[in-house]
Amino acid sequence: MKTKSIKQFLLFAILLFSSGVSISQTERVRDFLFFSTTEIQNVKQLVANEDPAIVPFIERLKIISKSLMKKGPWSVTFTPSPAASGNPNDYFSEGSYWWPDPSDPKKPYIRKDGERNPDRFDKHRRDLEWMSQSVLALSISSYLLDSPKFADRAIGFMKAWFINQSTRMNPHMQYAQAIRNRSDGRGVGIIDSRSFVYVLEGINFLKASNNWNDTIDRQIKSWFKEYLEWLTQSKNGLDEKKGGNNHSTWWSVQVGAIADFLNETEILSTTFDYVKNVLIEKQIEADGSQPKEEARTNSLGYSFFNLDAYSMILRLAKMNGINLWNYQNKKGGSVIQSVEYVLPYLKDPGSWEKQQISTLEISGRRFLALAGLDLDKAEYINIYKLLMDKSNSGKEETEAFIILLNMSLIASASK
Repeated sequence: MKTKSIKQFLLFAILLFSSGVSISQTERVRDFLFFSTTEIQNVKQLVANEDPAIVPFIERLKIISKSLMKKGPWSVTFTPSPAASGNPNDYFSEGSYWWPDPSDPKKPYIRKDGERNPDRFDKHRRDLEWMSQSVLALSISSYLLDSPKFADRAIGFMKAWFINQSTRMNPHMQYAQAIRNRSDGRGVGIIDSRSFVYVLEGINFLKASNNWNDTIDRQIKSWFKEYLEWLTQSKNGLDEKKGGNNHSTWWSVQVGAIADFLNETEILSTTFDYVKNVLIEKQIEADGSQPKEEARTNSLGYSFFNLDAYSMILRLAKMNGINLWNYQNKKGGSVIQSVEYVLPYLKDPGSWEKQQISTLEISGRRFLALAGLDLDKAEYINIYKLLMDKSNSGKEETEAFIILLNMSLIASASK
């Protein structure tokens, strides 16, 4: 056993058996959530060497980061909302698929699955997404390009959203995806905050680039500790956990990532058990189909969406030494079987015979890339790259996580 590994084991053992000391109070050993330290270091080396394959992605990242120096910050307090609490620091959104009753606009709204109401209040959700994606993009740039100015900008965005008393978001989603004349907020609204995991990964890049400090670390961890408690203990949080479809899977992604970030090992372990024994057990059939997603009007899109969520939580598990990709439930179904099930429709979406009322986005499906990396399946990675090339997404991609994933694939192939 290497010296570093021995030290880490001894530290774990001492803390485990010492009275009055919680493992959750110790520092995480791993440097990143969804990537290994080796993967990220390999990417950085290719960037330093100006590898031709990685240059287009770095150039894209530079363009995005430079533009973000003139955008933001964002805060729920910047756009007043009709949240029932009346508190300007509370996040608020309205359900996407809910519309006025034609017979009387004062009646409870009615649901039209797959049809988004353009008049819904959606500003807080969009700002949360902007903030999260921006923090990750700037943080990756600060590390790969050795640029402190990008780090400072990312930290400024986080201070506005999580720390400054006048602008911080209260650490709950109690008023997310409300329905007019029907509900002040629902558990399903928690899916709005799934991009918070990018903030956490961004912080890891800031730490790696030595652009982080203990004060803001304590403040951010305090916010996410409160949010994790709300996710796992509130009525709305538990409703989302038990929802049964992609909402439960994305809930697990959030809870798992936050628990890992905070080194809440018991919650992290419980989350992986829940994914294995409840979600995979109940969501996936023997042939790999996902009935709860196929029941939707955008059945193929939601099948992809749920697999994207699975790929995130399973990648997190893999980084913690747990491989759930091939785990088979009592029916014989597994996540990898679900990937195989949808594979033909990634190649030819038009052959899908079930309902899909909206335009389908097939490029950038992270589940293909992450499954390919974790299981060393070149076929998945090749299909993923082909889809990216066909849509030109490799050159025009704006999502920082996907850009990083693309660079990680290149680094993996070069070794």
